Amino acid sequence: MKWLPLSILICVQLLSGVCLADSEKEPLDFTFIKSPPGKFIQLESHRLHVTCVGEGPVTVLFEPGLGGSAFEWHRIQHQIAEHAVACVYDRAGYGWSDPSPFVGNVRQLASEANQMLEQVSDNNKLILVGHSFGGFVVRMLAAQRQQQVIGIVLVDSSHEDQLERMETPGKTKILPSGNTFVINRTNIPDNLPKEIGRKIAAFLRMRKSYLATERELRSFRESINQIKLLGDNYSMPLAVIHRGRNPMSIEKDGEERHQIWGELQQSLAKLSSDGKVIVAHNSGHHVHIDEPELVVDAIMNMLNKE
Repeated sequence: MKWLPLSILICVQLLSGVCLADSEKEPLDFTFIKSPPGKFIQLESHRLHVTCVGEGPVTVLFEPGLGGSAFEWHRIQHQIAEHAVACVYDRAGYGWSDPSPFVGNVRQLASEANQMLEQVSDNNKLILVGHSFGGFVVRMLAAQRQQQVIGIVLVDSSHEDQLERMETPGKTKILPSGNTFVINRTNIPDNLPKEIGRKIAAFLRMRKSYLATERELRSFRESINQIKLLGDNYSMPLAVIHRGRNPMSIEKDGEERHQIWGELQQSLAKLSSDGKVIVAHNSGHHVHIDEPELVVDAIMNMLNKE
């Protein structure tokens, strides 16, 4: 077994909501885990934990990145709850949700989200918000619920061409190529409230969280192939919000990769005839934490069209 090199960890930042290094020094409090804030939705083989607040004919579903947390959306969720039903949930293995016995490709993950929505908000119109790898999940989910989706917000989202563009010959691989790897612990984004950051850190210490991240990371190339089959036929409004700061500036080829990332984000907006790009000039990968108002504004623009 081997530790992922720094280049891999930086890639996981591109795919995920959190990227990990072992910097936690203060003892963590795990007692909060006994009091889940939402409810459990029973799927065929396991339960997903979901928390919905607000009311109305539209449900806004927030999808974290690979290794990310529903807690990251707390501030935005409660702002949107004043205007719609706002739901955050833990994908299988994360947070309070049970581990899944299935592979972690995006088709399976979207299917599980779809089953969850059937029990939470089946008849509502939907706005889907996905960060990083979560962008893949909401795109697949939108394909499954085309008649209900009235808008998609992609937040520094993964792109189906990112490996092809960034893993060119002679450059460092940004995903592990072997069958065995270990994911290191991550730094929680500094500008999260301390209480939320420590809850995320506690969950990240749990074995099931490591396994969930590995499950999704191992299936990432398969997920890319599944997304490519979707095509580019979105008719609903699509907002692409991407980072302006470069988290890879100290890495070899970091500036080139940052430029490629921006080009890929621009191309995502072309998936819809009603697509637009918003650059978060003061944000790194976690745009929804660095500049949450940009995400809120994009969602509200879609709600106001209803």
